[in-house]
Amino acid sequence: MGTLAAEAIREIETYLIISSCTITIWDIFENASEDIRLYQEHSVRFPSIAYFASRISTLALFILLAVIALSNTNPFFEVAGVTPLFQWLNPSSKTFVVLAIIQRGLTSLVFYLRVHALYRSSYWIQGFLIVALVGTMAAGGLVFTMSGPASGFFDLLVFLAILCKLGRRPDIRRVNPNVGDRASRWTFWVPFRRNQVYQITDRLLQDSLLYLLLAIAIKIPQVFFWAGRAFPLWLRQTIYIDMAISSVTSSKIFRDMKLGRPGLFDGPELSNTGAASKLEFIIPPSHNMTSSEV
Repeated sequence: MGTLAAEAIREIETYLIISSCTITIWDIFENASEDIRLYQEHSVRFPSIAYFASRISTLALFILLAVIALSNTNPFFEVAGVTPLFQWLNPSSKTFVVLAIIQRGLTSLVFYLRVHALYRSSYWIQGFLIVALVGTMAAGGLVFTMSGPASGFFDLLVFLAILCKLGRRPDIRRVNPNVGDRASRWTFWVPFRRNQVYQITDRLLQDSLLYLLLAIAIKIPQVFFWAGRAFPLWLRQTIYIDMAISSVTSSKIFRDMKLGRPGLFDGPELSNTGAASKLEFIIPPSHNMTSSEV
């Protein structure tokens, strides 16, 4: 019975690895034109380098996982969880752990770049998130795994930071010039109070918050089992889906930010000038209109 369960877990894991690899490759091909546009229209600086490095490391990680899974040798579910000593691993497993740490670190960095653009004038928030980012990378390097609480905690911070910023954006159609934007400051939460499901979904889709929330939800059981040092085989398989979702989400957020994607909820847009390469936002002209002009 135990052998049958282990074989079933192995088959499910192989399916999840191939699915995650397929999602990653599909996302790269689907957005290849935008990546080319990003390369051509913006100077290649550190943010762009981090973005493309994150994409490449994710692809390399899943290709390696797919090759190992299909070869049916050295199954990764035996080493994909908490690894006490790095020297205990075989070479292919060491490569996986190193790539996983690099991929998670770069994905967290791309998430940070989005928050940096939103809170460019709040230096204490930027400093706090930088410390959290460095702590995430250091934790992964020290314990040779990224399945612990560090990356999940950082993703949660990013989610809350973006959500708070969206929640404080005014609805221009309701701004009273005599009061400022205080009367409509929290219009982001109106659909939640009124239980308007379709608008709730629309709000959470802004900045891909829904996908980021899903990635955080996947990490929650990982953290609890990791803390108890009881990491079941079936739970380790969620790491692959978590990596794929986090990578796709961070990449989409970065492209929307750099290319000035229209349609974001009452949000500032990126300039197409040099400011964009510095990850700075500008306020659209419509935000300077009074209520009588709207």
